[in-house]
Amino acid sequence: MTRPWPSPDGAAACRSGGWLAYDGGVGDSFTVTCPCCGEEVEIYIETDVRGTFIQDCEVCCRPWQVRVTGAGADRQVDVAPADE
Repeated sequence: MTRPWPSPDGAAACRSGGWLAYDGGVGDSFTVTCPCCGEEVEIYIETDVRGTFIQDCEVCCRPWQVRVTGAGADRQVDVAPADE
């Protein structure tokens, strides 16, 4: 199901500017919730990736700032709107 953009709840979430933290991904895959449209999206991050990068949501195409911290089982992925 696709949502019309901008959705009222997605726009408010995107404007909030907060980081959404996720950990416990399976292997190199992490399920994150888009801070703009609210849809759950699975992203793949190679095991040696650390730091921050930009990635677009597969649903609404808005850019995220993805922050990867930790290593191994302690790796954490945070996403926030990239345009803030």
